[in-house]
Amino acid sequence: MESDGQPIGQRADAKIRLREVFRRYQVCSYYRDNAVVTLRRGTTSSADEFVSTAPLRVEFNHRRLNVDAYAVRIRVDVQDRAEVIAWFDEPETGNFDSQTLRTAWNANTKDRLQLDQVLADEVLRSRLSAGLAGPPPQLEWLLADEPMSGLFRLRSDTNDQFTWLDDGRINQQRLQRIEVVSDRDRFVFWIEPATSLIRRVEFPPPQTLPPTNMVADDWSLQLDLNEATFQPQGSGTMESLPGFPPIFVGAFVPVPPPPPSPLLGRCFDLSRWNRSSSESPYHLIANSPEDAATFQQWFANITAAIPALNGTATMHLVAHERESVRQFERLPSPPVLVWEADEMNTALRKLRLPPGSMAVLSQDGQLLLVETRADAGSVGNVFAVIRDHVSGIDVPQKIRSDYESILQSYQAKLQSVRP
Repeated sequence: MESDGQPIGQRADAKIRLREVFRRYQVCSYYRDNAVVTLRRGTTSSADEFVSTAPLRVEFNHRRLNVDAYAVRIRVDVQDRAEVIAWFDEPETGNFDSQTLRTAWNANTKDRLQLDQVLADEVLRSRLSAGLAGPPPQLEWLLADEPMSGLFRLRSDTNDQFTWLDDGRINQQRLQRIEVVSDRDRFVFWIEPATSLIRRVEFPPPQTLPPTNMVADDWSLQLDLNEATFQPQGSGTMESLPGFPPIFVGAFVPVPPPPPSPLLGRCFDLSRWNRSSSESPYHLIANSPEDAATFQQWFANITAAIPALNGTATMHLVAHERESVRQFERLPSPPVLVWEADEMNTALRKLRLPPGSMAVLSQDGQLLLVETRADAGSVGNVFAVIRDHVSGIDVPQKIRSDYESILQSYQAKLQSVRP
């Protein structure tokens, strides 16, 4: 963004200035924002525009820390001891089976909270790390001994580059901008000069998103720290407890996957959509995702499985957009057959396969497996099921039995972490 007039303030070394900014966060007695992270592809004038947003809100003082990040909710209250309550606002998993983390440790209100204590739970850290921009960087600015040290270094000599950029504007307010380049990653911090508040951070896009067919650099990842302030503003608006009856636990237990499809073992008529001239004994139906954010990774996982088919199965790829049809048609046929969603609508409805899922059927039409995701693990399950079926195993029954064992193990672990 172009500057208008002279740069704001006297330009000290960019690295020193960014160190001063983080220092301001580390000594503040209050901080609050209404931050939102945005992943974007294309522009508002582009037919290929895609936008995904998530909250990354933080409120902090010496006695309280509130975090709303993605589906994660964290509340830390410091009195005689520090107590963490955390839960997941996630209806699709029953709010993580209503599990609500409650832990505590000895603390002094004069001491600053330690980030590793707040995020001590493994599942909590993992879920934050899996978000669009990872854990809220505000937590590092406020609580870490060396903020952002996992991405670049401020306290030691490194090859990281710190550069002043032209001033920018947000809502007509002129802001300083500092670029940090570490290895191949680039970050840009938009800073309010008078208060040292960070108003925006530009992050490198997630590595799971490969280049698209539009233009270079068409993905962007940006954190907008709306309403950021160091000035106390009442008691805040974040709820202090979950909006569901909590099941308190001392550690989160990963919830089981969804139950197997009730259709497993049922036979379906394949004749109306079997255009394959091969005699493959198995059919893999992969229904592509409809959203651009997950399509590329899904496509990479699916196509990686093609060499392993090796005449064992025909892969039926269902496309929802013309662009995905073009990508699919570049694959070898056989073993790949490409279908538009309308052509397979009846089969998808009968098999209950939503976008992003896949199924394995035997040559006589028996449904052997349904996977709701196509990641490395679920693609591996496809070949495990085929091997079992070839060996004469009753695959649907085995899947149901294995799931019952998973449920029993989950219930036992859950009981062990209950207070």
